[in-house]
Amino acid sequence: MRNLLKTRLNPSCVRLIQNISGFQETWKILADTQQDFYADLKTTTIITSAGSSTRIEGATLSDAEIQKKLVGLQIQNIQDRDDAEVAGYIDCKKYIFDMFQDLPISEHTIRSLHQMMMTYLSENIFPFAQRGTYKNVTNSVVRIDPITDTQDIIFETTPPGPQTEAAMRELVQDFNAYKEDPNYSDLEVIAAFIVKFLAIHPFRDGNGRMSRLLTDLCLLKQGYEFCMYTSHEKIIEDTKEQYYICLRQTQATLTANEEDLNPWFFYFLKVLETQTQYLRDKLQPKKSGLFTEKEETVFRLIQKKSIVSIGFLERELGIKRVTLKAILAKMVVNNMIIMEGQRKSSRYRIRH
Repeated sequence: MRNLLKTRLNPSCVRLIQNISGFQETWKILADTQQDFYADLKTTTIITSAGSSTRIEGATLSDAEIQKKLVGLQIQNIQDRDDAEVAGYIDCKKYIFDMFQDLPISEHTIRSLHQMMMTYLSENIFPFAQRGTYKNVTNSVVRIDPITDTQDIIFETTPPGPQTEAAMRELVQDFNAYKEDPNYSDLEVIAAFIVKFLAIHPFRDGNGRMSRLLTDLCLLKQGYEFCMYTSHEKIIEDTKEQYYICLRQTQATLTANEEDLNPWFFYFLKVLETQTQYLRDKLQPKKSGLFTEKEETVFRLIQKKSIVSIGFLERELGIKRVTLKAILAKMVVNNMIIMEGQRKSSRYRIRH
């Protein structure tokens, strides 16, 4: 039974998907032609993501404190829970970035990542037997009153035992079926997978951090490689109140006959759009309007001819195709020109 997606996207979510997908097409060219420019961003992203993802769950280490503890991308002299959680997250994030092509979206992958994430925690903090193993206790999401210390259940997660096992099996099967269905976009399938994972809450602890690691893995598997160069965890940390509001709004509908994933979809997609804008800003010239000589030549010819193909530019200017791809991609990202069509049928015109 396929239950992952029962929600029709609202128009604002559709527009966000179009914007993100458009950026991704441009990014593919930039990643191939300007690799050196982005190399340092990947390391920064791992450190920032580890700090933010653990702080969302209550850790206190700042990025600067994490940086001081690192040798390469490994924390030295782990002394407390915060150190252990950050170290485990860094290991997982780096592993996903390095190995995503070989990692299927499967129960085995999910459980292995959880085990890796919990590696540095001591037995008294998190039992060894529960690492990479589905929960054996109820873990409903609760709100604790700081004055009376009483608890209110915000959301009932899937009960432990056979029900969690069945829910996870179905979730993974559904994801792999829906991502092959042309009626659904990759991004809505990924967003639905993440919110349903959080609803199940399959592990005794670490489900929020796991959801953010799985977000990266799913995006990378579907070709959204720009996520390696900017931290979605940092954006969630900065908008944590919105994160929980949208998550709870959607979770409140999951047990109803007409579930509505759109509050979560919108938040999830806005985070991705913010990531693309961050990378766009990175690509902006240091001085507005400043072109290299080749960029100026390309821009003026497009301006003169109204709309051109890359083949036309190659013939007219004698510039190598790989260089033209980089120039055009940069201009598209900087909103100087518009790309129409895809691959061989692509045409470029000035943005007015």
